[in-house]
Amino acid sequence: MQKIMLPLGGTERQIKFTINAIQEMEAQIFDKNVLTMMSREVWSITDIITACYCGLRACDKSVTRKEVQEWVVEYAAQQDSGIMHLQMILSGAIGISGLIGTKQKSVFEGILANINKTETGK
Repeated sequence: MQKIMLPLGGTERQIKFTINAIQEMEAQIFDKNVLTMMSREVWSITDIITACYCGLRACDKSVTRKEVQEWVVEYAAQQDSGIMHLQMILSGAIGISGLIGTKQKSVFEGILANINKTETGK
C-alpha cells in the first residue's frame, strides 16, 4: 500500500488506504460505496472527513475523528480551493492504494505529482 504525506494538525501525517480503511470508510459514508463516492464531482464534507479519518487511522490508531475534523477545517482555510483541494488529495490517495482500478500505473499518481509540484513550486 502506498502512503502519502499530508500536512494536518501542524505536522506531516501519513495517510494510506488499506482494505480495512476502505471498508471502515464505506461503513460510514453516505453511499456505502467508495467507487460511487469517487465518481461524484463534489463529495460531502462528512465524506471528506470520513475518508481523511479512515486513511489516517491506517497509519495511526490514536487519531480521533474530532481531531481530524479540526485539522480539516484548518487545512481548508489554508488552501485557495478550500476543502476541494483535500478532496483531490484523498481521491488520489485512494486511487494509488492499488485497491481501486487496474494493475497498470494509476492516473492518480500523476494527479498527486501535479499537486505536489504546485505546492512546492517545482
